[in-house]
Parts: sequence; C-alpha cells; structure tokens
Amino acid sequence: MRIETARGPLALRGWPHPGLPRRRIEGLHQLLDHVGESVPVAIPIPTLSGERLAQWHDQLWQLEPWMPGVADFRDNPSPERLSEAIKTLARFHRSAREFAPGDETREWFGSSDSQRSPAVTERLQQLDGWGHRWNELVARALRLTGPRGEWSRAIEDIDNLFRRGTGWIGDQLAMVETTTFRCQPCLRDVWHDHLLWTGDHVTGLIDPGSCRIDNVAIDLARLLGSLVEDDMAGWEL
Repeated sequence: MRIETARGPLALRGWPHPGLPRRRIEGLHQLLDHVGESVPVAIPIPTLSGERLAQWHDQLWQLEPWMPGVADFRDNPSPERLSEAIKTLARFHRSAREFAPGDETREWFGSSDSQRSPAVTERLQQLDGWGHRWNELVARALRLTGPRGEWSRAIEDIDNLFRRGTGWIGDQLAMVETTTFRCQPCLRDVWHDHLLWTGDHVTGLIDPGSCRIDNVAIDLARLLGSLVEDDMAGWEL
C-alpha cells in the first residue's frame, strides 16, 4: 500500500502468511542494505525498536521508500534502455557477490564457487508434478467435450505440444542437473514489472522477495525473456 508522509511517499508491505521464514526476510533486508549503494532498491525503514519487521495480527509488515519511476519498457523499448537494464542487473550481482551473510541466513544468501543450481532441480520437480496433473486435466477435458467433439482435436494437439515441450525441456534440464555452477544471491524474479524507469535510467528495482542463492544465468533468463521476448535484434544486443 502507498501512503503519503512528511518524508515522502512510502510503501507499507505485508508479507504473506504463512510465507517465508522471518530469518530469511531479515537476511534479505541485510542484503538490500549491502547492495543499496550500487542499485536503486527499497531498503526497509527500522521500527522504533530498531528492527525492520513489525508483527501485527500474525503477519509481518515492513515500511520502505516508494521507489520512483514507471515500469514502461514495453511501451518505450530502446537499445539504450535494454543496455541499462542489463548493467543494473550486473551491478546488483557484483555487489551481492561480496555480501557476507550470517550463519543463520547463509543457506539463502551465501555464495559458492561450485554448487548445483537449485532452480534446475526445482523445475524438474515442477515438470514431474505437472505431468500427473496434466493427465487428469486432459482426461477431464475430453470427457466434457466427448471423444468426437469439436474441441477434441484441439485438445489432442495441445496435449501433444505439451508433451513434446516438457520432454525437450526436461532433457535439457537433466543434462545440467548434476553440473555445479558458481552461485550467489540472485533476484530470481526480475522481470518487466519489477524495473521502474525514469527516462532511460532504472530508478527502482523492486519486489525482491524471491531472492535466494542461484546462478546469475537464472536472472538473465528471467529478465531478457520478459524484456526482449521474440525480438532477435534485442537478443543479439
């Protein structure tokens, strides 16, 4: 929620309950404090007791600056803006790599020169889970339309595309599941709506709640897939 105060606009954020462990959120706050000199992130404001989280009605809340700018890259794309987005992400990664977390938050925000990518394992698990749910979904759809219904051929085509796609992606992920990578704190959900622009400059890198240790390629894929999409010139840049 946006609120207007004497010190300017602030964002009041309530964390989902149940949700992330409190220690992980506090570790994220420490990381934001660390990278704040390199990239425009919202660093939560301490409460009167000095903590950055307040508990009310079994939910954790924080108050932070309302970051300036608008998420309008798709309305006004340019090579200069794309370069700025990538450089902003690089500055975050370089700074986050130097972050020294405490022992209680190292599992989320530490760095390693050789570690499996958590994202690869998680996506393989997601594909496996989708496989069972997908079978049930297709069977139910065919029951509703009938085996010779108008929509049955379309459902079968979608089913074939899904199985080919998940098979190809699953094989690609399986090839690197046991590979180790250099891992460090990554945003993991950096996409179009999480980059705020003022002119050609990123003035807000927002909503870092998914931040956790992984390989930086995860962030690049998420950002470029969202900003560039099918623009081949953008991918070449």
